[in-house]
Amino acid sequence: MRLDLLLDDLQIGLPAKTPVSILNDNNGCIALSKNPVHHERSKHIAMRHHFLREKVEDNTAKLDFVSSADNLADMLTKALPQPAFERLKDQMGISKYRSPARGEV
Repeated sequence: MRLDLLLDDLQIGLPAKTPVSILNDNNGCIALSKNPVHHERSKHIAMRHHFLREKVEDNTAKLDFVSSADNLADMLTKALPQPAFERLKDQMGISKYRSPARGEV
């Protein structure tokens, strides 16, 4: 799938020349996306899995670092202590919702 076609389908209004910023808390992944050299630890990665590297090379996407403490995706992908969950929830702008049908909070 081409990332620029996906953006067009989503109709978010980004020009095709603007790279999509993908936030990542893994410095190793970011380094591999920018450096096509095969490292001893990465030689097991099949060529078909280098999609992201290709997108970085053709300036369709860019990987930027985000600290683990600020990685919003963690809220959706792993169990977190309640304070961390609440902080990330607030950063996402999620608040309590009252269901008019059930009267729940």
